[in-house]
Amino acid sequence: MTLYISEYLALAGNHDSGAVAILPIPPTVQTALVTSATTSYSAVPLQNSTAFIELCTDTTCSVLILPFATLSTYTFTTQVGRLNANERIIRRVPCSPQWGGASTDPQLNATYGIVTSASS
Repeated sequence: MTLYISEYLALAGNHDSGAVAILPIPPTVQTALVTSATTSYSAVPLQNSTAFIELCTDTTCSVLILPFATLSTYTFTTQVGRLNANERIIRRVPCSPQWGGASTDPQLNATYGIVTSASS
């Protein structure tokens, strides 16, 4: 199972009206998170400056976005945050300062990460 993750700093914008509800090209970071059926879960940190992520998976899986420091102690439950095969979704990262985070300095934000399980 592979979860494809694209990270974005913000929504796309134009000079007339500011931000528009589409993601700019190219993403700032792209990651392929591979999880096997024998692995209980896999995790990857997101960039502190990431505001939005686009997720797509090649098989059905469970996906959660959590503070990265808690991922190693998290008890993963399947059927939570379920993503169907070939489904593409966009999510806002919870700690993003421009969308309600605690700090406007990205280095002061808690690093978030994605945890996924191939079991669904």
